[in-house]
Amino acid sequence: MIASWASYALFAAGIVLLLRGLILQRRERSLLGVGFIFYALALRTYAPLLPIGTRTPLETEDRIWGATFTVMGGWALLTLMTATIHAYRTNEVDWSKPAIKRDFAVLAIAAVASTFILRVALSGGYAPTTDFLNEYGSDPAVMVYELVFVLWMVVPFGLLGYLTWKHTDDFGRSLTVIGCGVSVAWGAWKLIGVGAHLVGYDRINIESPVSVALALTACFFVVSGLSVFTVRRVAKQVNLLLRYGWRRMIDDARHRSPRDTEQ
Repeated sequence: MIASWASYALFAAGIVLLLRGLILQRRERSLLGVGFIFYALALRTYAPLLPIGTRTPLETEDRIWGATFTVMGGWALLTLMTATIHAYRTNEVDWSKPAIKRDFAVLAIAAVASTFILRVALSGGYAPTTDFLNEYGSDPAVMVYELVFVLWMVVPFGLLGYLTWKHTDDFGRSLTVIGCGVSVAWGAWKLIGVGAHLVGYDRINIESPVSVALALTACFFVVSGLSVFTVRRVAKQVNLLLRYGWRRMIDDARHRSPRDTEQ
């Protein structure tokens, strides 16, 4: 229930960001919204595995879609951060430059290839389970699935945490960096599970519950931190508009003629 409601909130925030970005013609805001939407769909897909209440076995097809949503969310965040890095290097935001278009193309190709790999890797028809890595972790195809999954979760959030820490300085930064750090910890936990099977260790009993709990925690802190940035930006814009309106009223009153005042 908690993970489901969290995914709904994340999805709603993504829709708002996407629509606001489209209306204001702000590509970076739209991309962030797209990332939120896909990560919300991934979280909703894996919500039945949360270690609260009864855990429901997940079908293989659901796992494929959950990982695919993660890939697409990672693609959106990496595209956004690629544009951000180019902007910092050149001191301008220009999405039409050949270099940035090349990087965008590479990311898009990598995302499409990853979704194809996920589909092929899990085509073996695995039985529904709440503990996929422990049950099938010794299968090389499952290891490939886990590694692709980890790559598209850890790299985007790791880079987001680095850029946030380097270029921002407020409370939102702390929340975002904590969330990104938890995401990296989630990736490390997944790699530990894969590594355990590589060395012949059969299972880590708490692997799946810890994995889902870490993913949920990461999403909570990252979304909270980015929301603080958004709220502060909106509050600043509203404050500027109010000040501008107040100055206009004073200026109009100052230049109003005595005759206008008498009327």
